[in-house]
Order: sequence, then C-alpha cells, then structure tokens
Amino acid sequence: MRCSWASAAMAVAGSLVLCASSAELRREGRYWIAQKQGAASTQGIRTVRVDTRGRVSVRGSNTNTVAWTAVIRVETADERQARALLAAAVMDLHRVGETMSLSFASAAGQPDAELSVVVPRETQVCWIRTLGGTVQAWDLDGALEVSSAAGSLQLDRIRGPVKVRTGGGEVRIGRVDGEVYSFTGAGGIRADYIGGRARLDTAGGEILVKYVHGPLLTSSAGGSIEVQQADSSITARTNGGVIEVGRAAGPVTADTGGGAIQISGSSGAECQASEGPIRLKNVAGAVRAVSGSGDIIAQLMPGRPLQNSKLSTNSGDITVVIPATSSLTIVAQSARRGAVGRIISDFPEIRLASRRGTGGALEMAEGSLNGGGPVLQVVASGGSVYLRRQRQQ
Repeated sequence: MRCSWASAAMAVAGSLVLCASSAELRREGRYWIAQKQGAASTQGIRTVRVDTRGRVSVRGSNTNTVAWTAVIRVETADERQARALLAAAVMDLHRVGETMSLSFASAAGQPDAELSVVVPRETQVCWIRTLGGTVQAWDLDGALEVSSAAGSLQLDRIRGPVKVRTGGGEVRIGRVDGEVYSFTGAGGIRADYIGGRARLDTAGGEILVKYVHGPLLTSSAGGSIEVQQADSSITARTNGGVIEVGRAAGPVTADTGGGAIQISGSSGAECQASEGPIRLKNVAGAVRAVSGSGDIIAQLMPGRPLQNSKLSTNSGDITVVIPATSSLTIVAQSARRGAVGRIISDFPEIRLASRRGTGGALEMAEGSLNGGGPVLQVVASGGSVYLRRQRQQ
C-alpha cells in the first residue's frame, strides 16, 4: 500500500492503515516542511522491516500496531516545486506473510525523511536500513539488525541479539542482553553492557566496552581499545593504539602495532606489542608477553598457579613481582650491548648460571621457588631483569 500526501484511510490485508489526509506545508528558512503519519495492526506479524533514506528511530512499546511519523524537508524557494517533490515522496506499507515492511522513497533523492516508528516490543525481528543518517533503536525484546550507508547508530534496552553495520559513524550501545556484532567503517564503538558474546570492529576509531558477559573479539585499524570488565575471554587487536583491560575472568589476547598493553587481571594472557610497554597485574595461568621495544612489568596473582610462561623484550627491562608462596622454576636471561646485562633477584634460590659477553654482556640465572613448578622464562635482550618478592599486604 502506497500512501501519498492526499491519501485517506485505507484497508490493507484486513488491517486499517491510517494516512494523513492533509499535511500542512510550512516554511522554515530555506526549507518547506510537512508531516505524515500512519498505523497498521501487527496481528500475526513476526518481522518488521524499515527502509528509508535519512534519520530513523524505532521504539518498542506495549502496542499491537506499527505506528509511524515522517517529517519531510524540501529545500527550495518555490512552494509549487516543494508540493511537487512532496507528492513524489511515497510511504510504502505492505505485508508479506509474517513480515510487515515500511519504506520511504522519493524522486531524485529529494526529499529525505526523518522517520519515527513505534513497534510492538515483542516483535521477534526488527530490521532497519537507511542510505544515510542516524539510527536509534530501543526497548525491543527480539533481534535487531541495522544497516546504514553512513551515520551513527544508537541502541539501548535490546533483549535479543544485535547485528549492526555502518559505513561511517559512531556506534553507541547502552544495554543489550544478547550477543552483539558491530562494524563501522570510520568511527568509534562504545558499549555499556553486553549480555552475550560480542564482536566489535572498526576500520578507524576507538573501542570502549564497560561490561561484556560472553567472549569478546574486537579490533581497530587505528585506535585504542579499552575493556573494563569481562566474564570470559578477550581478543583485542589494533594497528596503532593502546590496549587496556580492567578485569577478565578468562584469558586475554592483546596485539598492538604501536602502543602499550595494560591488563589489570586475567586468567592467562598472550600479549604482543611492536612498540610499547606491557604491564600485567594479577595474572595467572599461561602468560606470554613479547615487546619489540618497551619494558615489561608483570605482577603474578597471589593464590593462583602460573602455567609455563615467557616474558621477552628486544629493548627494555623486565620486572616480575612474584608472591612468596608461588611454586615456580625461573630461567632468566639479560643482555645489554656495550654494558653489563644484569639480573637482580630478591630470591636467594635464583642463582647466576653463566656470564659471557662479546661487545656487551649476557647474564643467565635460574632457580626453583618453593620446590619448583611451571617454568617462567624471562628474556631481556636489551635490558635488565628484576625478580621482586611481592610485599605482604
């Protein structure tokens, strides 16, 4: 059913579609503005599709209808031309099986519409597409899919799974109880709460996740990544930026092409920084940290066992803070060109194994703490190694 500006009430597939029979045209600056409304019953509908050109908002409500309002702006000085362009603007509402589709079309790309849609919140699937403009969606119990050619996306209070994609714009996620897939071609991603697994990717921007329950896979072509709390594993990769993890119940994999890595708590860590320091606090399990150019500081988690692990840097110092009760076997190596490589230890059990040097110095030491256990290798190819006993709290 196509609703033009002169449409009156019409019946479609047994449902009453209400279209504004008169839409007043008013002038604001260089624009002519008109408004159009409509509604239809959603009995038997499982999927609602919205397809438009400009800004669109979709809100779930305790209703059994789809209700929409379109605000149309035409940029012209001639009222007759404005009315002709508005007459060519069509809202198309039709139903195929269990799917209801609402779309806006206009001649020659003008005018665009700001479309507001209210749907039953229990709609099983809500699908939104726009050729350019901000998309807002909230208060939906089912799945949500959004595609925008260029525009920011804002989502909140979504219970089902979410899949969103924009060619360029920021993605803001308030609360989503299900899993999330999000991509933006140019812009940041911010998520406050994700109740399932998540994959967040941006071709250029920063990523901030406050909480995620399931496994998280995230990447940025050129921005920092911050995850404050995760109840599972994290995989974070960026070509240029800092990676910061507050607390992760599972292992963390972090890879940055140009920046620091900081993890404040995790059950396992695999970190690689091409240029930048690595700082690990309260880590347990298998830990592997490699820096091409930067210091490494690792504080082991008290009361949690370490598995076979390795810390290595090509240029910088390595400091390991070890709880007094840890059962470990330490193998350390330090080398510094033109200077004496040093291994400084608070543990008398760790003793110098060998020392040699050609144009520099290489120092090696090893020992067992509390009877020995998993092997921790520490290799500072361009600096010193410091093995420190953790102070009693």
